[in-house]
Amino acid sequence: TFDKTNYLEFRGMGVKHIWYLPLAVDTERMDALLGAPEKAGRRKSAQDPEIQKYRGDVAFVGSLYERNSYDKIKNRLPEYLRGYFDAVMEAQLNVSGANIVEPMLTTNILEQLQEYFQLEKSEGSFSDLGLIFQTTVLGFKIAEIERRRALIELSKHYKVNVYSNSDVSDLLRIQYCGSVDYWSEMPKVFRMSKINLNFTIPNIKSGIPLRIWDVLGCGGFLLTNYQAEIPYYFKEGEDLVCFDGLEDLCEKVGYYLEHEEERKRIAWNGYRKVREKHSYIERIRTILDTVAGEDAK
Repeated sequence: TFDKTNYLEFRGMGVKHIWYLPLAVDTERMDALLGAPEKAGRRKSAQDPEIQKYRGDVAFVGSLYERNSYDKIKNRLPEYLRGYFDAVMEAQLNVSGANIVEPMLTTNILEQLQEYFQLEKSEGSFSDLGLIFQTTVLGFKIAEIERRRALIELSKHYKVNVYSNSDVSDLLRIQYCGSVDYWSEMPKVFRMSKINLNFTIPNIKSGIPLRIWDVLGCGGFLLTNYQAEIPYYFKEGEDLVCFDGLEDLCEKVGYYLEHEEERKRIAWNGYRKVREKHSYIERIRTILDTVAGEDAK
């Protein structure tokens, strides 16, 4: 698993054969599609019309999670529980790099919740009501609120392209670009957008999501929420840039749109680091070493 918090939780439950390893990216595949980025920020493929059409200032690729489970059950909840969950989600939105939902789902709250939310649990599962509700219900709703708020606020000041199959009818100022194919189109968005946004879903407690690796592997500039594991692999402000809250996000978008050379230098640093240290070859080598170590015991 790529989330160390998740790994530690399962180890604590007694799961013996589980290990932690961050994700990876295949920069060779990206380079074959896009042309390798150059250190000075010039791009060999910049004149390719098939890539040019993905050019933009600020880009977000992903779901807005408008079809989430919380919206389906909230009208069945008593007023107290609705208010409590709204407060929990609002608090989580104001905390970067830490998950506070889990401790807020107390025994008393979960006992009340059982009357309105039934947990379908398979035999041998390590999941419980609190885990399922915080991840598959509140987690997706928090992601929807965060992403919509950010895109609405950013679009008041900047040109924002959204690539998604979600309903964006309430995002009046954004440029809706439809969905893009993960393999053939998404890398072009990451390369040709001046700023790429990442909002990590709360279900990923400390780990680095795939979107971060993909953006950096394409030579794109990344602006992301903070995750606890980022400092173990990247230097903030050198390889990528983290934001802390909506106001900070807007300020940093403005700053890096105006400081092109700095933005390109950070994008290059991030690309170089994942190319040299975070390939699938490196990950597979670690897996084989781990397996060999276990076999030797």
